[in-house]
Amino acid sequence: MDDDILKEFINESREHLSTIEADLLTIEEGGANIDEELVNKVFRAAHSIKGGSGFFGLNRVKELAHKAETVLDMLRCRRMAPNPEIINTLLNAFDKLRDMINNAGESEAADITDLVTIFTTLATSCMPADQKATLSQTMVLSVPGGGSITLPATDYERSRRSAQYIYHLSYDLIHDIERKGKSILDLFRDLGETGEVLDCIIDFEASGTLDGPVTNTLPLTLIFASVMEPDLIDLIIAIGQDKVKVLYSPSSRNSAALHREAPSRPGTAAAEVPSPAPEDPAQHSEELKPAMEAKAAVDHKVTADDTLRVNVGLLETLMNLAGELVLGRNQLHAAIGNNNAETLAAADGRLNQITAELQDAIMRTRLQPIGNVFAKFPRVVRDMAAALHKEIQLEIEGKDVALDRSLIA
Repeated sequence: MDDDILKEFINESREHLSTIEADLLTIEEGGANIDEELVNKVFRAAHSIKGGSGFFGLNRVKELAHKAETVLDMLRCRRMAPNPEIINTLLNAFDKLRDMINNAGESEAADITDLVTIFTTLATSCMPADQKATLSQTMVLSVPGGGSITLPATDYERSRRSAQYIYHLSYDLIHDIERKGKSILDLFRDLGETGEVLDCIIDFEASGTLDGPVTNTLPLTLIFASVMEPDLIDLIIAIGQDKVKVLYSPSSRNSAALHREAPSRPGTAAAEVPSPAPEDPAQHSEELKPAMEAKAAVDHKVTADDTLRVNVGLLETLMNLAGELVLGRNQLHAAIGNNNAETLAAADGRLNQITAELQDAIMRTRLQPIGNVFAKFPRVVRDMAAALHKEIQLEIEGKDVALDRSLIA
């Protein structure tokens, strides 16, 4: 539970959340003419937050992101239209997610009951009668070789509808990830390019206890959905084929034993008892709680003011200027050693030029579009129009004009 990795997840989540409000308002304006690519963008943001939060034991964040993900999936499948009620709920949910992520150490105490209930009601109202129960059901997939994995029925149905394979990937967090110079977030990003991480399960007990032997392994199980076929999946997962098991294949439903697990009802006998699912990180809340509390108390707490977006081209300019600065320094040292006044003057002039260009480039890294100041205006105006029952049109010009961040903070 590295502080740096958690901070990286928090910063990455903030980036995902930074444009979601504007994207949702654009989706609402489009009405029934749904921009699937834009909805996919918001869906991927919710999915990324859900995947990372599962690893860090932020179970409330994971639950709320999953509910938002389900409604967004129904939007892109055109099972529901983005009316004001749905957009309001999504906006409120992402506001809540932002607060929970900014206060990760306290997120488990957050009250998300109302939002979860509203999401469930919205999704249920737009589903066929024979599918409504899937929102509260789970699918138990048998793992070849023994054991089983439990998934929300909505995740399973989404993968099935997209003709995706569902894989059981067995990693060692130490040997397969950390010792290869990667982090868990790097792994999520790599896998996210070709599919979806449906669940993340860490076996903490395998690393040993204070009373028992300590091992140098930390098993990490990922449930991964992708259209990549089994004979190609090794190209992206970078672990042996023996650590990859197919739980579901779109070409053969018999690749795994499927059981639909419905909520139990009083007075009825269970038709089938599913195999116990592997331990979930939620079961280790006691181990995770001290770590999360320690993170909340980190002296140098990362906030939105600690990060800055810089154009890649500008970073390359800074790298080139740094290289030229080293050459200029070497030229100056040589001129001083040779006591050559002409070479010394040339080196001095070159260093002055490079320093001036470097100063200008560094100043430009602080420039931010003034449109950031007005980013909240569209939603404020939208909410005001709804409250006053009036039509309000907002026009913003000059959003691309850049100012120093200290002026627009």
